[in-house]
Amino acid sequence: DPGSIFNLRLAAGILMVIFTALVIIGGIKRIAEVSFYLIPFMSAWYIIFGLGIWIASGANFGRGIYTIISSAFTGTAAVGGFAGASVYMAIRYGFARGLFSNEAGLGSAPLAYAYAESDHPGRQGFYGAFEVFWDTIVICTITGVADVVTGAWETGLTSTALAAEAFRRVYGLWSPIFVSVALCLFAYTTLLTWEFYGENTFLYFIVEKCKIGSYRTASWFYRIVWLPPIIAAAVAAAYLGPIWDFADTMNGLMAIPNLIAVVILAPIAVKLAKDFYTRHIIEVGGAKPATATDGGNKEPPVLCVNHPMRDVLEKVFGAKKK
Repeated sequence: DPGSIFNLRLAAGILMVIFTALVIIGGIKRIAEVSFYLIPFMSAWYIIFGLGIWIASGANFGRGIYTIISSAFTGTAAVGGFAGASVYMAIRYGFARGLFSNEAGLGSAPLAYAYAESDHPGRQGFYGAFEVFWDTIVICTITGVADVVTGAWETGLTSTALAAEAFRRVYGLWSPIFVSVALCLFAYTTLLTWEFYGENTFLYFIVEKCKIGSYRTASWFYRIVWLPPIIAAAVAAAYLGPIWDFADTMNGLMAIPNLIAVVILAPIAVKLAKDFYTRHIIEVGGAKPATATDGGNKEPPVLCVNHPMRDVLEKVFGAKKK
């Protein structure tokens, strides 16, 4: 029934707005608290059930891995098309959805890292590298292999429906509920994070650079304007193809200047990584700050490199530097 589907999507959108608003009103501290509890829980939950699919489909595991590797270099996936189509689509959607998933190279994550009170920028950098590894190599690999070893990939389904089919083949009819809950949790924390990114870039541009309004007023204005589109997106989800394409383009435009900066600043990053490894691991004997009592380097710990967003965060949320 189209009417029931519309009402269900509308209710889901309204609930998502309410839960999101309750968190973002508290600012970065509340966002961090919610993410701190939700992300480990939902990751562990998803990994356990995902690996369960691997175990249950053990007889097909070897054949599934072979299918993944062989299909990456052949035209198997290009049914009715030319051989290069599968490679092109894999690269196109791999880059696009990978950027959405792990933010690698976008330059958005430093907005959150700037708030962190880290004793050394090298430590924060290793955290960032681990995030990309965990998201891409662990979570995405579990999903991809599960789709193949269960044979769900042969149904022609895509995205969430494909994952739901893989779980259904192992866990039964109740599994779509699990996939829906997992998707909601992942989407919810994504909403919180990108609201934080958008709000602070908005404040930096409007208040800090253009000198329009106050931080508090601009912050509330952004939150009020940002929340309603969540409902529209939930209701019109089936018609958002152009929005996804636009977002892919914008992500690419974000990545270009950031990757140029990464290349230019690479020598500094290498020096900081070596300093962190030497002072905190080799000399101290563990990943902890080096102090005068450690018998290692007597220099005080290096604070996390300041970021232009740092001052904005302090004015809006009351963050303090060490």
